Amino acid sequence: MSSSDNCDAYRAIELEGDYYTDVNGYQVPQNIRHRFRSTITSELLADRDKVERDKDELLYANVKQRPPAYQQRQPEQPKTTDPDYATLSNDLRSAVCRGIPVQRRSHTKTVHNEDIFKEYFQDDHQPSVHRRRKDWLGRWTEANIVRDRLYKSILESKKKMTE
Repeated sequence: MSSSDNCDAYRAIELEGDYYTDVNGYQVPQNIRHRFRSTITSELLADRDKVERDKDELLYANVKQRPPAYQQRQPEQPKTTDPDYATLSNDLRSAVCRGIPVQRRSHTKTVHNEDIFKEYFQDDHQPSVHRRRKDWLGRWTEANIVRDRLYKSILESKKKMTE
């Protein structure tokens, strides 16, 4: 097989020769006509208006619709919810009303923030009822550690003075 034979094979598809068949004014490839039978192809291509309408729909469907470059957004309306709904636990809310809650807040942002320190270091701060309290043994151990550190620092200062 020569190189000119290869070129002819490729050009056969591009040229309107035996590859295409004329069916009701449309050029249909032989493989399509063979695959879907000639009677079905001729029936489908018989109504010219329907064929043109279908072609236009396909062209429109294949064109990617771009959104406009700038859209004016409507101002968002604040969503009002029932206060009892917000107090329900997440488990109950997800069991009864599926989906995310309307007013979603992060646990870390609501609990772990600067307000904790502001409240803790206020002058009228009352120790929390649920906070860990020291008993006599804890206080004795803490005083013992402070006493040992003080004793060591006194010994080090005496060493420095004698040297």
